[in-house]
Amino acid sequence: MGRQSVDPVFASLARRRPDLSSAHFGLSYLVAEDVEPRSARPQSRGRLGFSVPKRLLARAVDRNALKRVAREAWRHASWSGVACPGAAMIKLRRVEQDWRKTPRSALKKAWRSELDELIRRLAARVRANQRGAASSDSGCAASSLPADPSPT
Repeated sequence: MGRQSVDPVFASLARRRPDLSSAHFGLSYLVAEDVEPRSARPQSRGRLGFSVPKRLLARAVDRNALKRVAREAWRHASWSGVACPGAAMIKLRRVEQDWRKTPRSALKKAWRSELDELIRRLAARVRANQRGAASSDSGCAASSLPADPSPT
């Protein structure tokens, strides 16, 4: 078995500073036009990657639980009329000291609420960018029209 190849999209997202952040997580994303499709089948949801360092969550059980919670939050996100980003990466950036003593069910609820808020903010940002792109496109079309020669 050879070395596992790294997806260049997620490698570039891992190097970037987060576009959005919360108390414990950072989120970087690329719009769908910037991401090459992995297969011929169109995807309704963008691809999601994770960075959960072992130095922040030492137990594999906790890292896997966080990834499951994040996948579920992404899957249940309401994109209502907004194109889902082509690729996104959620990074665990800091932890609380009392997480070791907190029951896993309480941790999952806290993680889920924070991730839901982060993904909601992402949808709002994508929506605003789409509106801005649409208005700038119409602005360019309007500015390319000749000026009205008749005096007012």
